[in-house]
Amino acid sequence: MSLPLIIDCDPGVDDAVMLMMALASDALDVRAITTVAGNVPLRLTSRNARMMCQLMGRREVPVYAGCRGRCCGRLSRQRTSTGQAALPGSIRSSRTRRWPQAMP
Repeated sequence: MSLPLIIDCDPGVDDAVMLMMALASDALDVRAITTVAGNVPLRLTSRNARMMCQLMGRREVPVYAGCRGRCCGRLSRQRTSTGQAALPGSIRSSRTRRWPQAMP
């Protein structure tokens, strides 16, 4: 029996890897993904989560956009080595690459 799960994240590289692992796992039943702003704006974190669902063949998992900023204090936008979308180019251009099969 798999664990029903709703994942809340701000998909950059680290959360993208976590989403791929969760979506590929037989032990988890990912029911939905909610996204919040992180190092990049909400529109990009939501897009990144949808890209991970598509990449993992899990288009049926809904992605819901959540908070655009912090509940208190300022949201820090730091430029990262992965670019403005917070994902490396190899992930963003997944249509042109052959991806390995998900691990069981």
